[in-house]
Amino acid sequence: MTAPGNFLQKRSPTLRISGSLLKTPLLALALLFVFIAAAEYLVRSEPVRRRLAVPSIGCGVTNVDLKLDGLQAYTAAHESLDCLLVGSSVVHRAIDPAILQRRLEKPLHRRLSIYNFGLAQSNPEATVAMTRILCDLYQPKLVVWGFSPGEFFGIGQERGADSLLANPWVRYRLGTFSIEGLLVEHSLLYRHYLHYSLWLQYPHFRYLYQKHLENLSPLGYAPQERTHKYQDLTPDQLKNMLHRRFTRRFKKFHGLQDLRDMTGLAGRVKLVVLEMPFSPLVFEHFPQYRQDCEDLRHRIRRELERSGVLFIPAPEEAVVPLDGWFDINHLNRKGARRYSRWLADQLALILKDDVVVPSMAEDRPEGTPSLTGPIEE
Repeated sequence: MTAPGNFLQKRSPTLRISGSLLKTPLLALALLFVFIAAAEYLVRSEPVRRRLAVPSIGCGVTNVDLKLDGLQAYTAAHESLDCLLVGSSVVHRAIDPAILQRRLEKPLHRRLSIYNFGLAQSNPEATVAMTRILCDLYQPKLVVWGFSPGEFFGIGQERGADSLLANPWVRYRLGTFSIEGLLVEHSLLYRHYLHYSLWLQYPHFRYLYQKHLENLSPLGYAPQERTHKYQDLTPDQLKNMLHRRFTRRFKKFHGLQDLRDMTGLAGRVKLVVLEMPFSPLVFEHFPQYRQDCEDLRHRIRRELERSGVLFIPAPEEAVVPLDGWFDINHLNRKGARRYSRWLADQLALILKDDVVVPSMAEDRPEGTPSLTGPIEE
């Protein structure tokens, strides 16, 4: 009868020691959880958020973080998002949503919410990826994708686009699971950690963040205040610069799959594809590139026609004056004002409910406004 008691007496100290050993790490985990939960709650409070930098997805492109935060704030203040402008820095610098609103609201007899989500260091593939994500998050009624012809020939294939496409949050939103993507999606605290860790790793990141923050309007537009940066070059210097930039890159059209991926959104939102203007300096020194642009326009138009997506070709060169350019791709503030007014008139035809847009394959009666321009056969 004593053996069981003796056995219990011998075992009980061991059990007590084992239990005490577990208490310390469990208590530490519990305290850590409480601390993280309290910190998460704190960074979500409005007084604290106003004093912090915008949360980051960690891709290293300040423009992305600023616009994700800006679009979230903008949509929170409006019942819906009427129009989302997407594209590269060409769209970022060229389209002022405030001008579109002023010129469209009167003929449409209603208020419009328009946001410019053009991204610096982007390309067609990255634009398609972000547009898919933004359509899931905000359900815009109209998406206008502006592209520059060179983007489909490899010009502007920036490292920022590669970083964005490889980002865990972007991949998570597009269907590839990862722990980091999950954290970025659900933890504001973790996104602030990513932002300030970039400040520590790359001191120049903080300067770029402040610069881009000051330049960005609440509608996502960032005007370029400077005039043409090539205006002091001699004709020979300008031609040599253009030659170095272009001749090695007009090799292969590789944007067709990106175009098809974008038109896949046409069943979810109304989609308009917009050809952005290109500096006449390029056509002046490289007249053969004009034919490249015409061929590209013809190819894109045919692809969009199959999907029932509207296409707005670039305006005549007279729409944007020569002093309205900053460089061969980007407009300055003067050029953006002129171009935004022109674009508003084109969009007015699309947004009016009673406008019937004829097919590109059909003959239009004389005087019927064209959204696509004549198609070359």
